[in-house]
Amino acid sequence: MEGKISVIVPIYNQERYLNKSISSIINQKYTNLEIILINDGSTDSSIEIIDDFALKDSRIRVFSKPNGGLVDATIYGINQATGEYIAFLDPDDYIGPLYLWDLLSQMDDDIDFVASGFYRNNNGQFIPVILSEDSKIVGDQFQKLRDHYLLDGKIDFSDKIFISRWNKLYRANVVKTVAAPFFNYREVTLGEDSIFTYLMLSHSRGCKTIKGPKDYFYNVGNQNSMMVSNTIERHMEKSKLAYNSLKNLLINEGLSTKQAYALYFFEVESVFERLMKNDFEQFRKLYYHLRKDEVYTTSLKLFRDLSYSAKTWIRIFGRLYFPAFLYSYIRLKLKSDLRTIKLFLGNTRFILKYLVKNGLVKTHYQIKFRRRRDNNFKEINKFLPIIDSRVKEIITSYTGGKTELNECPVCNNIFLFWWDGFDTAPELVKACTETVYKYYPDCAIHLIDKNNYRKW
Repeated sequence: MEGKISVIVPIYNQERYLNKSISSIINQKYTNLEIILINDGSTDSSIEIIDDFALKDSRIRVFSKPNGGLVDATIYGINQATGEYIAFLDPDDYIGPLYLWDLLSQMDDDIDFVASGFYRNNNGQFIPVILSEDSKIVGDQFQKLRDHYLLDGKIDFSDKIFISRWNKLYRANVVKTVAAPFFNYREVTLGEDSIFTYLMLSHSRGCKTIKGPKDYFYNVGNQNSMMVSNTIERHMEKSKLAYNSLKNLLINEGLSTKQAYALYFFEVESVFERLMKNDFEQFRKLYYHLRKDEVYTTSLKLFRDLSYSAKTWIRIFGRLYFPAFLYSYIRLKLKSDLRTIKLFLGNTRFILKYLVKNGLVKTHYQIKFRRRRDNNFKEINKFLPIIDSRVKEIITSYTGGKTELNECPVCNNIFLFWWDGFDTAPELVKACTETVYKYYPDCAIHLIDKNNYRKW
């Protein structure tokens, strides 16, 4: 692999995140980088932070300009780039040390960008977002992708390549070609990535997709505060602007406008879902406003007609014809209530059978045990995201590493763990242990319990 990668970071008042995001670029395993930091008229300490980084790493180039918005800052960075490839990083996101290496290793001569899965970082809870498949898309299949990159029958963005700038590595010459028409959309501040991705698809020969998530960590934790009426109204206005922009672009190219309707739906959906879960009164107002919105109802009918699943069809049908309270109940409460009723009936049936067989005293202890068990499950579910994030942080430094088996310190060792000890373990556990001894006679078997686990 060879060729310089220009990493473009447009920055406006992101002092809180810059130390982590810029450091993550500097620490890439692939070192042939040009790091372009665009200060888009920040009024906080962002410029001081990035200037300080520039003093420490000669690969960093800092540019300051009057505030012009994300599209304007992105184009400015593209025009400054001198690398053979371009990647984008939003300043509140960060990347793992192998991210650019992994994407560049997949770049073939006959394609112009590589897209990968990524992680949503919601206040430390990392949720993998995967693409539909590992594939190389060229020729007629690439043309089909351009025509369906947003819309594939699900009530969510298509997972073929995902619509964002930042989960991809591009050939710089194609990005620079796209920058000229993208300049016309400087006023678009919501959904601009969808327009950029469409333009890339229009000017590219093909692409590769990596299904699994590579280490791009997309920060969604600071996007959950849209509960004020005027903020919602502004969001709707921005969504309509994005819709009209993409619609006109498609019309000018003689193409169907279905993708524009899909874009409008997806941009509205982020507010729709948030309000439904957090503020029913605001949700109710939005719900009935959307009933009168011709663009939105057209987009609903589009999804209804293209739907591949009964679940999607029912959700669309509900929005078109159910009152707000009934729709929100079905979406948020019905499944949980049915599960609770089913669990209650199952527990009742079990307890009655247990009572007849074992008597009142044992049944009393069995009920107490089941309550404690249920509470433990709740505790586990509560802390799993925290554990996941801690483990992820520990193992990231080992990603891509390799240890020869004959040099591995745990080779030919098997570790079995039972908290209360194997002497008093249930018969099933003892049987499993005997099986391990039987089938792995050449391995050292280590039995670990509450008395010796700290040693291991």
